[in-house]
Amino acid sequence: MSTDEESELHLTLRLHSQILVESDLPPPTDPVKFWTAVHRRGTPLVSRSDGSDMRRATFLYRSQTADEVYLEANRLTDKHRVEHGQMRRLKGTDVWCATLEVDSSSVFTYGFRELNSSASAFADAVASHRRSGRPAWVDPFNHHASIDATGTGALSVASMDDAPSSDIWRRAEHSDLRGEVLRSRTTLPTLERTVEQLTYIPPPTTVRDPARLLVVTDAEVWFDRLNLPAALEAAAAAGTIHPVAVLGIANDDTASRIDLLGANPAFVDDLAAHSIPAARRRIEKTLPLQGPEGTILSGQSLGGLTALLAALRRPECFGQVQSHSPSLWWMPDGSMSPGTYTHEHQPWITEQFARRTPTSTHIDLRVGTREDITNDHVDQLHDVLTSLGYRTSVTHFSGGHDFACWRIALIDSLKEK
Repeated sequence: MSTDEESELHLTLRLHSQILVESDLPPPTDPVKFWTAVHRRGTPLVSRSDGSDMRRATFLYRSQTADEVYLEANRLTDKHRVEHGQMRRLKGTDVWCATLEVDSSSVFTYGFRELNSSASAFADAVASHRRSGRPAWVDPFNHHASIDATGTGALSVASMDDAPSSDIWRRAEHSDLRGEVLRSRTTLPTLERTVEQLTYIPPPTTVRDPARLLVVTDAEVWFDRLNLPAALEAAAAAGTIHPVAVLGIANDDTASRIDLLGANPAFVDDLAAHSIPAARRRIEKTLPLQGPEGTILSGQSLGGLTALLAALRRPECFGQVQSHSPSLWWMPDGSMSPGTYTHEHQPWITEQFARRTPTSTHIDLRVGTREDITNDHVDQLHDVLTSLGYRTSVTHFSGGHDFACWRIALIDSLKEK
């Protein structure tokens, strides 16, 4: 390696004098010492950027054989930002690196893809790899646990120094569940469809007063992949929240998810008139529950749209709905998609609220700062709700359309203000 190339490497890895990590990485001319040091320190390497609230996060990947490497980071290098994820190889080494500038409170999932150089353009190679169904690879040097929210492959989690703590979720990974999880298949009478229903009952000895009932969409994610019951027990043990019982409705596949959660009034009616009362009867055999005022519906993406529809259609059943990164692009006639969604589009659900008399259901809106158009339309919805007299709040978290962010938001939304 030439002197210039080694200087380039050190500039890439050390970045700024105000670095947040120690600057003692050995040169990669000795790969064993270099990667041992990287493994010991952990990645990404984080330093201060020019702005006090910005950070430079440097990601490292090891390969002697890759033609190209793509750093796939949620709402940072995907969509129209693919070129920002093109990693570069430092000459004469097996080191690939890429640096992203992010807010100091950012949280996001990421992974790596090795690409075939036969594609004519980098973006085409990325698209081809995604179409193949092959998952991205986790970062072996990231010390935080990875998450697999989609069931298609785990992703690493990057959390900057000012980010909200994920300690509760980390504790949940290593704790034994004290409460009870029940699984059953149940028929939704209006839809005439059978779905898997999951019910979590916290340990009765931890419940002093009637507990709230949290209802979640995408239960196959929250229960089976993210271990929400254990996280709730960890949060309750830490005094962050009071114990909460949970009813979850799972999706059998992507098609059924789109059908159930695409602002489906029959699903909302079945949830309110059938699933919730049945879950209440089962849970109350073990511990007391609050009434509708303590019933919370939490949804993310399409689930966030469903939560909004529930606040409109069945407000007598829910004291609060959590709508996180709602799919405001959705239209009843199917004329819109995330790819055709524009700032000029007027969200259908916002128009429905504008036509209704406000209710007492509290609508908790949360959206990532990197969610582009959705950010503006969530603010617009919040303004409409406020002007009409709804009880509503809006929070912008530093992240994207990402369960790494939503899991933090869900626990935070359960804190009793």
